Amino acid sequence: MMPGDAWAVLAEKIFSWTTDEAGLAAFKKRRALAAKKAEVKDAIARNDFDAARVLMAELERLSAAP
Repeated sequence: MMPGDAWAVLAEKIFSWTTDEAGLAAFKKRRALAAKKAEVKDAIARNDFDAARVLMAELERLSAAP
């Protein structure tokens, strides 16, 4: 496969995610989960364990959502 072909496959996959309603929802959920995980790590780094506990509960709730 040529390098241009790889980019075309990647572009097609991203386009299908953004045009497919379920794919877009899954993409948004993954991004939200990644952001929430980063917030948890930041709270732990600040030794703010109360905030980390609250953020972990939010992360768990977000993970369980369809």
